[in-house]
Amino acid sequence: MAPNRQKGKDGGGNPITRFFAIVITLLIFGGIYVYAGQHVGSFNPYHIVKFYLVDKGMQAGECLNDLAFKDGSKCKVNMPGGSSGNPGGVGSAEAGKPANTTPEVVTAYNKALDTVRIGDAEKVGYKRTEWAHWSKLDGNICNTRVQVLKAQAREYTTKDGNPDSCSIIAGTWLSVYDGAATTVKPGEDTSPIRTKIQIDHVIPLKYAAEHGGQSWDAAKKEAFANDTTQLIAVSATSNTSKGAKGPAAYMPQQSEQCHYSQVWIDTANKYNLSITKADKEALKKGLATCGS
Repeated sequence: MAPNRQKGKDGGGNPITRFFAIVITLLIFGGIYVYAGQHVGSFNPYHIVKFYLVDKGMQAGECLNDLAFKDGSKCKVNMPGGSSGNPGGVGSAEAGKPANTTPEVVTAYNKALDTVRIGDAEKVGYKRTEWAHWSKLDGNICNTRVQVLKAQAREYTTKDGNPDSCSIIAGTWLSVYDGAATTVKPGEDTSPIRTKIQIDHVIPLKYAAEHGGQSWDAAKKEAFANDTTQLIAVSATSNTSKGAKGPAAYMPQQSEQCHYSQVWIDTANKYNLSITKADKEALKKGLATCGS
């Protein structure tokens, strides 16, 4: 006769433990899904899968290749709140978001400024067409200009009220460079969104080309031109006034100078761009306005 085998009390697994395991698993995968959806501006499963398997997969491949055969610069990761791992620290400044004016962070930015390469502008054959901008990168369904307009609007309305739509028909934007506001109400002419609001590269494309970027390949130039951490929606007047000038020749209104300087320093270090001595002094003065 076969022995009589009895299941222990937990032989089938504790139902409560299984329940919490399922809940935690769903929360994790749900968070991953929502993160990707917010990043690409769509919760379509196709866009989510493409984001992780294609876009992020390519970035991982580039990182491993660069780490093995080059300088590993493509593997640099910005820790949450800053590359230093400190919330809001050096490496975390983004256009369209407030500056961190705490004394320790400002001190850290002054030290980071000292690590930026110093060099005069090089004579290069800069062509804006070589710097593909307003692209759809990282799986985004809207181009970079639309992404910035959405992210930095005080409020905005899209066509048919569809949050995934790339057609903005109304909204309010405040230019931190000069304080000018642009408002388009639903039903009004939308042309001011195109003519009165421009997207500025904190480090201008021409400046980047003249300070180390001209030798980059097309992919890196496009990545720089569409890097939303240094793109900001400003008035057409202020953007035209700035042009391709460095900080020594152009600074926004005083209330924005601290943040502007932080973004400039982060971007220069991120892409290993040089700046002139005069621009360094201007950025140092900009940091001095932090907290004022």
